[in-house]
Amino acid sequence: MLIDLHIHTKYSDGTFTVEDILKEAERKNITTISITDHNTIEAYNHIKKINAKQIYTGDIILGTEINCVFQDFRIELLGYNFNNFNFLEKWLKLNFSNEKELFFRTREYEKLLQKMKDNNIVNNCPTQYDPKGYLPHTLIYNELKTNERNKIYFSKDEWDDFSVFFRTATIDKNSLFYIDYSDILPYAKEVSKAIKASGGKVFLAHVFSYNMDNHIDIIDDLVSCEIIDGIEVFYSTFTKEQSKKLYDYCRKNNLFMSGGSDFHGSNGKRYINLGIGFGNLDIPDYILREWCI
Repeated sequence: MLIDLHIHTKYSDGTFTVEDILKEAERKNITTISITDHNTIEAYNHIKKINAKQIYTGDIILGTEINCVFQDFRIELLGYNFNNFNFLEKWLKLNFSNEKELFFRTREYEKLLQKMKDNNIVNNCPTQYDPKGYLPHTLIYNELKTNERNKIYFSKDEWDDFSVFFRTATIDKNSLFYIDYSDILPYAKEVSKAIKASGGKVFLAHVFSYNMDNHIDIIDDLVSCEIIDGIEVFYSTFTKEQSKKLYDYCRKNNLFMSGGSDFHGSNGKRYINLGIGFGNLDIPDYILREWCI
């Protein structure tokens, strides 16, 4: 059986509609899915308006992925299985309204531009952010990639893969592109409280995709602060050794486990497949029975 608890649609930064996701999940015989769009649960209002069971016969777990700040860097927390939908929807709309999203993207863009100015990096980026265009990271990355001389500002992996640049450069304090998000994103503790107040469980998303000196220390801190209930143990880019390390940590510390492909459709250089990631993602369904009632 296949499960996939990390999926994005057009309601955030995916390219598939909700119907596309349901059809693809049915075609692949995925038994359980969760749509985890960034900072919204609007996909589930969409599902309420259609006869989803005619498209997809498996189970759907309510989910979302929320951007936040922990210890001065950006992380993402997954919220699942919440039963007070209206409470969480109201909280998300308050904290990630269109106005706040525009403010967030504008400040992010301004900070990235300032980083380039401080380091005398020649670029042709617009001085003002256009919300109708690319997201800040994408716009600046694409611009810098037009000049081979800019390779010196990136690691090889960051230069070769936008997703690596996005996940590492702006949260690594040793990186030229590091950004302090504390004035533009909610703190992890606030996000966790909102998810738990809605009856949901909180999981740390794709921990090994963050450029940290010690991932386990960060998890320890999140646990000691009572922010997370579990960890995304199975993920498209994780090695078997990484998943095993997280699996053992969860068993030792009585944490729940989740897993997902982080499917975005046709976004990105390498195509991630729904349910199986790059082809070898295998998420055991028994992890659900421990927390999904």
